[in-house]
Parts: sequence; structure tokens; C-alpha cells
Amino acid sequence: MDELNMKKISKCKWVLAWNYSGCHNAATITGMCEEHTTHCITKDCGNLATSECCWTSGFVCGYPICSKCKHVEGAGHQRHC
Repeated sequence: MDELNMKKISKCKWVLAWNYSGCHNAATITGMCEEHTTHCITKDCGNLATSECCWTSGFVCGYPICSKCKHVEGAGHQRHC
């Protein structure tokens, strides 16, 4: 690809829990790269995950969540919606 076409490729919108600059891979049609095109892994949700949970308690949770989900404190790493 030439330099002009490289500028048209959008960057993955995935937000890393430990680095707000996010992923630097090229995005697919979903706005995420192939690595981050996944679904929120909660029983009640099913939305496209957009970030990793940044809740910390000694370690960063890192659970893939959508923009509507959040970590429920005291519920462990199994509940985010």
C-alpha cells in the first residue's frame, strides 16, 4: 500500500484496561481489529465488547465488556452487567 492509502485505514477502537491509548491495529468493518472483535461474555448482555474492565484490586480485572457494562464490586470477575 502507498502512504496515501495507509492514512485511510482506521485504528481499532478497543480500549485496554491498563493503557488508554488503546489498540494500534487496523480496524475491520466493526471498528475493532480481528483480535478484538468479540462479544461481551456476560449472560445477560451479548453486545460487542469495546474495552477491558479497568477495575482494580491488586490486579486489573481485564474482562472484555461493552460500553454499557461495568464491574459490580464484590461480585468477583463473573458479573459485569
